[in-house]
Amino acid sequence: MPSIHVLANPDAGRGKGAARTDAAIARLRSHSIDPVVHQGASAADSRRLAAEAVAARPDALVIVGGDGTLAAVVDVL
Repeated sequence: MPSIHVLANPDAGRGKGAARTDAAIARLRSHSIDPVVHQGASAADSRRLAAEAVAARPDALVIVGGDGTLAAVVDVL
């Protein structure tokens, strides 16, 4: 089974991030994948969690958030 991590900002998209995260997780689980979920509450949290997720060397990293969340991941790649 693939190792997939989800890095999410629940406040992204004017608060739509939480629902989008739930939808992404549900879709993965519908394919028998149980992702590791990281939810940041701030830009600093997102950077730290992104570093942890990348260090775990998952098969895939799903990002649910805005440009700040994406930038946090790109910074640690």
